[in-house]
Amino acid sequence: MKVFVTGGTGFTGSHLVKRLAEDKYDITALARPAGDTSQLKALGVKIIKGDITDKKLVFGAIKGMDLVFNIAAAFRQANLPQQQYYEVNYEAVKNILDACSEHKVKRLIHCSTIGVVTTVKTPPGDENSEICPGDVYQKSKYAAEALVLKQAKEGRVAATVIRPCAIYGPGDLRMLKLFKMIAKKYKLLLIEDACH
Repeated sequence: MKVFVTGGTGFTGSHLVKRLAEDKYDITALARPAGDTSQLKALGVKIIKGDITDKKLVFGAIKGMDLVFNIAAAFRQANLPQQQYYEVNYEAVKNILDACSEHKVKRLIHCSTIGVVTTVKTPPGDENSEICPGDVYQKSKYAAEALVLKQAKEGRVAATVIRPCAIYGPGDLRMLKLFKMIAKKYKLLLIEDACH
């Protein structure tokens, strides 16, 4: 089965690609031009270097694919303009959806974020909990998620949306800071932000 993965050099995407390779999928991954693709090459993954916002590149890459995993995202980065979150997390998803529809991809698996539901007023929460994204990253991810679900409901594309929470494990540096602080017994201040 032919699989296309965006964000293959990122933390989540690289672990997904590794698992897909173990399961003997025929994998093509999109990698940023400056991204380190050595791990992907070692797994025998076909690599397309480019930008997820490049519509022509995305259409060409998705042609002939059975499955598409959209893992790429503009995540919380210092000094990243708000417009860039929407370009990567929303506008690029429009291109992916159009390509999946045109090329009759069997399924799109779109990675959103649990952050679209920043607060659950009556726990436990589920997929019907009130949407209340708290920042531009979460808002742009929800805009894309809503579009994917709309097109799936209309029958334009077969799609699944996942909303992972904090992802960590071997190779992660972001959550490692928190774990190091806990190991050193630092006191942490938690601030709760509720939807209005």
